[in-house]
Amino acid sequence: MIHCIGDSHALLFKGCNTLDANLYEDRVPGFVSTNLSAHLAYNLCDPEHPMRNPILDAWHKHPADAVVFYLGEIDCRMHIPKYARASNMLTAVEQCVERYVDGLRQMESFLCPNVAAFAPHIYPNSNEISQSVGTWDKIMEAILMFDRALHEQYNRVASINYWLIEKKAWLKKSEYYIDANHLSVKCLEPAIAEVNRVLGL
Repeated sequence: MIHCIGDSHALLFKGCNTLDANLYEDRVPGFVSTNLSAHLAYNLCDPEHPMRNPILDAWHKHPADAVVFYLGEIDCRMHIPKYARASNMLTAVEQCVERYVDGLRQMESFLCPNVAAFAPHIYPNSNEISQSVGTWDKIMEAILMFDRALHEQYNRVASINYWLIEKKAWLKKSEYYIDANHLSVKCLEPAIAEVNRVLGL
């Protein structure tokens, strides 16, 4: 069993094209998914942060052979572009990823040794994206830099960004996304393949 824990993007691993809480159920064999709501990768390392207890509660409810954290999209959409104004994008990304990786390594001790990260994904250029800082180009730059930095700093990282780029998914919103930035179940098969690859399953 693999437990995916993250923000609302973790709902991809429930296997349903909805963000309607009344319809959440785990439909993917071998996976259970927990939506922590709007939390940041940046805060995973903070033992006093309000996200810590829900993570531990979710794990105790559904212990598994491995855990995948799906965080970082909110960091890239809002916080990294904001802090990049005071420094630069690379510095803001690296500082965020360093803290995230610290948190992932803590989770290896608290939950189980087999921890992986699912990198935040690119999404369509859309005026529907709410609560964002900067242009779509800047947000996409932050996401791809985050993906690259995460691969450099941590040894188990799953990502379907190159698959999405190959498919030109950002030009086919209705096919690959259920809204302005959440992936549809069309992306589930490559996502599961990536998770299995990095976990050695």
